Amino acid sequence: PNAFIGDILLAVTDFAVTTQSKSYAMGGSDVSYTSPVPSFKASLSFKIKDKAAFDKLMKIAVDEEMAMTTTPGVYTVANYATIATNNEYVVISNEAETANAFLNNTTKSDWKIPGDVTNNPYGFYVDIKNSISAVPLDLLYGKEDTAVFHDGKKLMESISAYGGKVKGDRSTFHFEAAFQNKDENSLVQIINFSQKVAAAEKKSNDSFDEVIPEEEDIEEMADTTAPAM
Repeated sequence: PNAFIGDILLAVTDFAVTTQSKSYAMGGSDVSYTSPVPSFKASLSFKIKDKAAFDKLMKIAVDEEMAMTTTPGVYTVANYATIATNNEYVVISNEAETANAFLNNTTKSDWKIPGDVTNNPYGFYVDIKNSISAVPLDLLYGKEDTAVFHDGKKLMESISAYGGKVKGDRSTFHFEAAFQNKDENSLVQIINFSQKVAAAEKKSNDSFDEVIPEEEDIEEMADTTAPAM
């Protein structure tokens, strides 16, 4: 309990969706399709209060085989997370490269996070516009829905929340949802987009399962088309 102080940072960056080609056998032929593969970099950082207490925690984790270490200050957890640490901070990330870069302060420095978010005891910020700009919506949604969600890309810009500063007997909290279109009332934009979504739902469209088969469906199709023995 004395290993850390209250400074915590959670960052999820570099969100992207790439494509992966897959195939399955049906009727003696190979049927190919493209599947979306999402990726991102996530880092959770704590400031260390007592290095000896932290080292004791990590020794317990290693002894109980919950973590492995081959390099001083670097641990792996079940091959899906890396814990990197120095005398000041500890970083947990889904990528070893990201953990080390975060710890050594060599990550991207062009993040446009509002000062109010970084200058308060707690803050939250989501850059919606840039996070979803490269998402291939055609792969994630049916053909009718795709047009609607392309409009959705142009709707929100960001969401921010911050607060925690104590003034007398109260503390303040601020929440803001920013829209890309600054010339139209935000409530009107939400209503218009909701109407487009409702209209798309009424149309007959390809479902996600029809566009990208589930693994169970692929196996079933393969079984029903296999030649009888």
